[in-house]
Amino acid sequence: MSRFKIVLRYQNKEYVLFDECKYRDGLEFNWTEGNYSCDCNRSLFIKRQCDPDFPKMECGETIELVSLEEVKE
Repeated sequence: MSRFKIVLRYQNKEYVLFDECKYRDGLEFNWTEGNYSCDCNRSLFIKRQCDPDFPKMECGETIELVSLEEVKE
């Protein structure tokens, strides 16, 4: 299992998240085109990992994926 650091940006503020996945390609797809590419899911990740006061958002594409990189431990 690999650990990945994901940086999202919303309204000029960046949020650093972490996700784990066996395969990098699957994780990249999730965050770029799959379920995690939508504001409704990204807002939940931010709320759970970074800011408990972050609003739950509707579907959309306003939360930008800044970077996705594997974390070497």
